[in-house]
Amino acid sequence: MSVPAAEEVTFCAKHPEREASLRCIRCDRLMCTDCLVRAPTGYICKECARRADDKFFHGTSRDYGVQGAVCLAGTALATALVGSTGLSTFFFALFLGPLLGGAVAELALRLTGRRRGRYSDRVGTGAAAAGAVLVTLVVLPYFLGSVWHWIFVALLAAGVYGRFQVRI
Repeated sequence: MSVPAAEEVTFCAKHPEREASLRCIRCDRLMCTDCLVRAPTGYICKECARRADDKFFHGTSRDYGVQGAVCLAGTALATALVGSTGLSTFFFALFLGPLLGGAVAELALRLTGRRRGRYSDRVGTGAAAAGAVLVTLVVLPYFLGSVWHWIFVALLAAGVYGRFQVRI
């Protein structure tokens, strides 16, 4: 009776201490479970997934600066206008916040030729939140205790984030 041959043990290309039995369907690289990304046709490595995503991101560092500045100024202006007119109520917080946030992000995208960077959503959202919070703390301190004003600020930033997201 013959003894079956032992299977050859393979290791991850990125983590040589980990056993790997999966191969990337694009580059045939061995990968562990931490290195794989699920694709519609199978599993690919993180490097191949990043190369595939790069076709959606053409932004430059200048674009980040423009997008951040426009989002900071735009949401600061929107927060000041809504706060000074007393529109930080239930209706306006829920409907005007995302609408104004999306409009500010759309302006930023148009000024940069619709180019997005890999982190444009985070830069825009951070700048939007900073602008809205800064105006609230400096110009509109009487809204500090208003729950609806803070919901408006959160939805304003969420509107910016949603507009910058790449939809594949």
